[in-house]
Amino acid sequence: MKINIFATDMDYNERPLIDITLTAADKRLERLCMVLLTVLWAVVGMAYYYMPPNIPVQFNAHNQPVGVEAKVYIFLLPAFASLLYILLSIANKYPHKFNYLKPITTQNAESMYVSATRMLRMIKLLIVIGFFFTAADYTLLAMIPRLHGCTISLALEWIPALLVVGYVVFYLFSPKK
Repeated sequence: MKINIFATDMDYNERPLIDITLTAADKRLERLCMVLLTVLWAVVGMAYYYMPPNIPVQFNAHNQPVGVEAKVYIFLLPAFASLLYILLSIANKYPHKFNYLKPITTQNAESMYVSATRMLRMIKLLIVIGFFFTAADYTLLAMIPRLHGCTISLALEWIPALLVVGYVVFYLFSPKK
């Protein structure tokens, strides 16, 4: 039996359009993302005035800065986080256009759409958290470069990766309904 994972029984235009009602958990995820984005912009904005004119962005094996950029580049982190958040929020409004492993039917459309949009909300949250900790690390290293390689800096670098791994493990091993 040959299975084509890209085949569906309905074309994108034929899939049912369902208005998905956000649950309380979905609303909390959205609010948490917005709060973290706001805090990210605020932290970077406040730290900007205390940073030296050039901030280290690369370090060699001896924890010495080898690459520096103007401090204005620190604003790229919240800008990219905001851009990704907006783009994923727009994409989340069109779950009938997503690719699914299972064919979408009128019977399973709502559950598939809800699951896909919730996963996209979690991805948005993980992206914002990742940018938040990256900005915190760069901000800290810009003000105190000798902290590169210390426990605080390493924790700020590894927390986003551990969160992503934790989410993937939770998603793969959580009981399905």
